[in-house]
Amino acid sequence: MGHIHIQFTKRGGKLNYQKKAFEKLYREFIDKIPEGHVAHMLIETGELGLLSQLAILHKNIRTLSRHTGSSFKEIKNEVKEECGFCINGECKSFADMTKEELEDCKETLIQLGEFAGINLR
Repeated sequence: MGHIHIQFTKRGGKLNYQKKAFEKLYREFIDKIPEGHVAHMLIETGELGLLSQLAILHKNIRTLSRHTGSSFKEIKNEVKEECGFCINGECKSFADMTKEELEDCKETLIQLGEFAGINLR
């Protein structure tokens, strides 16, 4: 169905939208969810996070895999190889990567998607 990324700031014991536009985005997203549909929510604190980056990477790898017929593992390893995170056939785990390394992987995945005619932005 989709996903959104919204930032909040805690004030007075509540989470407040960092931008007014985030509230509108959230409401529009919620309105599109069919009645009775199960939704999952991930909340992270601190700097823009690794967990959300990993979730987006994995989602986009699955999407590209479905559209190309390649396996999830093949796409994942292709991204890591393109970014230089594989040595002698051993690839660095996404879980062990820095935010900058994950961002490089995300950009490479977007480029692979564009090459395959799929928008992964």
